[in-house]
Formats: sequence, structure tokens, C-alpha cells
Amino acid sequence: MGNFFTDVLRQHPRFTSTAPVGDLELLEPETRRRVQALIADAAAAGVTLMPFETYRSKERQQLLFTQKVTKLQNVGVHHYGLACDIVRSVGGKPSWKGDFSIIGRLARKHGLIWGGDWGRPGVKPNFVDPVHVQRCPVARQRELFAGSWYPDDAYDPWGELGTAAPRARQTRGAREEGSNHAAEHAAEHAAALEAELAVERRAARATKAKAETERSARRPAKRTTKRPATRGENRGEKGGLSKRSSAKPSGKDRAVTERTAKNRAAAAKRRAAKGQPRVKAADRPATRRTAKKGARRGKGGAR
Repeated sequence: MGNFFTDVLRQHPRFTSTAPVGDLELLEPETRRRVQALIADAAAAGVTLMPFETYRSKERQQLLFTQKVTKLQNVGVHHYGLACDIVRSVGGKPSWKGDFSIIGRLARKHGLIWGGDWGRPGVKPNFVDPVHVQRCPVARQRELFAGSWYPDDAYDPWGELGTAAPRARQTRGAREEGSNHAAEHAAEHAAALEAELAVERRAARATKAKAETERSARRPAKRTTKRPATRGENRGEKGGLSKRSSAKPSGKDRAVTERTAKNRAAAAKRRAAKGQPRVKAADRPATRRTAKKGARRGKGGAR
């Protein structure tokens, strides 16, 4: 006798897809109805949820294993259309931020197993997957994977957990299977959250760079005033101003210049009063000081 997995999923074109599939149509009909009811109840409570991944192929599972996103190489309950990852919807995009305990409360109400307790409320599991729900208890997963069991429309996993499969009768292998399954989803969702945060960081850096560019564009350009050329620069001397000349003389230099001018004027008046003509420097007799100076320069005598 066929079931949704053999009759629908195996014939679907996305049966071997390596991309994440969030299409509710690829959930087994009764599982789909319960997931939709859970999302509707959450919306009524003011929490907007969305399905992130419903069906998962063996090829996608192998790809995630190769990328070290998951520790399981073999696909889990998602492959059989009986599991769904439900996350928050923020602006139409999936988000793993916030509290997902509401999924746990509504999952029990609608007959689904929540990844926050794996069908064992009050018992802290080794791994927690708060966005995962499935219509299959952990104890039944081996039978599901072996193809010897598939739930019908009337199947209630919580009813079975309360009678035929209490925790005391679960095998060690079944408990390990559930822990591995939880570890797989926890690692995958952590990677998805990190990718989401990386996108946000890149957007923040781009916004900051854009704002800095706009501020730079509005900032007035610095004015550059050209310094007037000095006498040394006009003569082509290297370095421009000499040590003895500057563009703006100090007050002390100006005072010395004024005294020199006054002394020369007074000397000229004295000569004029005595009737003595002004003697040029070239016609002055060599003094002891000028003779020594000329000897040092190798010229001898007066300058």
C-alpha cells in the first residue's frame, strides 16, 4: 500500500533538490494541516511565523554534511514529508531571533512533536531545536527510515507516547537517534543565524561608508594660498630664503635696521658739516681687520 512519500514525494521534480524547500505542499497532508493550524494560532497571538524548510532531499543532506553544517550524513524525518522547521517572519524574511516557546505550546495542542523537548516535557534533552516540529515520535523514526511504517491520517504521536511507547520502553538507539537529529538541526540553524547576522553587519558597514562619503562630499574643500616668492627664490637660489632674510622680519630685526639707518644718517651729517666727501668702500684704506679677512679668503689685502 502506498503513502505520501512513495506516491508524491518520490515523483516530485524537487525530490533530489539541493536547495532548501519551504513549500507546504511537500508536507504530508495531515502534517500540513496541523502546521498551518499552528501558524494561524501563533498569528492570532501576535507572533508571525513562516515555514522555512519542509522537505529535504538526500542530496541536500549530503551537501550540508560536506559543508560541515550538520553532523548527520543520512537524511531525517524531513525527507518523508513529516517534519517542518518554523521560524519567525520579519519583513517576509526568515529570522531565528527571539523566543520560540510558543511553538512548543501549540505543537502539543495540534498533535506535533516539538524539537524543544522531543516528546518528553519536563526532561531536558541533550540538544534543543526550538523551531522544529514533526508528526513522528523519536521511537518510530527507525521504522520510518526502514520503510516499514508510515503514519495514517488518524495517527496521533502523543497518543502513542502516552500508551504504547512511554519513555521507559524507548530503546537506547532510538534515544540516540533523537539526539543526533536534534544536533543536526541545532547546527544548521546556528549556521543560518550566523549568515543572517553577517548580512546585517555587511549592510551596516555599507551604510556607514555611504554616510561618510556623503559627509566628505558636503565638506568644503581646503583653500591653498600660494606664498609669494622671496628674493632668493626669484634669483633661483636653492632653498629660497637665506638664514639672514625672512619673509616677515621680527621686531628686533626692524629695530636694528632703524638704528643702522639713523647712524648712517648722523655720520653723513657730520661729514657734511666738516666738508668731507663720502668715501666708497672700494677707496677705503685696508685696516687690520679687513686685511685678516682678505688673507683668510686667499685674496690678500683689502677686499
